[in-house]
Amino acid sequence: MTVSFDAPVKKALATMIRRDIGSVIVLKKGEPVGIITERDVTRNSLLPTRGKKVYERPVTRFMSHPLITVPSTTPMWKAFEMMVTRRIRRLPIERQGRLVGIVTERDLFKWALRVFYEPNIPKHIRKFL
Repeated sequence: MTVSFDAPVKKALATMIRRDIGSVIVLKKGEPVGIITERDVTRNSLLPTRGKKVYERPVTRFMSHPLITVPSTTPMWKAFEMMVTRRIRRLPIERQGRLVGIVTERDLFKWALRVFYEPNIPKHIRKFL
């Protein structure tokens, strides 16, 4: 999911709520330039805004940038390593210059559980994977 760089924070949040996701990619002229998360908004919600509500400000004010991405051919362990070393929770995936998805911390936890338990994943764990 994406939002334009000049969109207000409230539009990004509405998209996150409607889609039940924790972030949206910010586009400028069709190109990804950043990412804004629920956490970005929450952490900045009490900052002085010179009369403007946080939700009315543009997403560029709170987004993380530049956007860090990896190709779709990146091994899972390498994506995991990059997220840990760069301290990021969401890693957009690109294929042929286009965004095709996002790997999240939760995805990595599930992957780690699969690797740990293979080939005999317990039933009580399998239902979460």
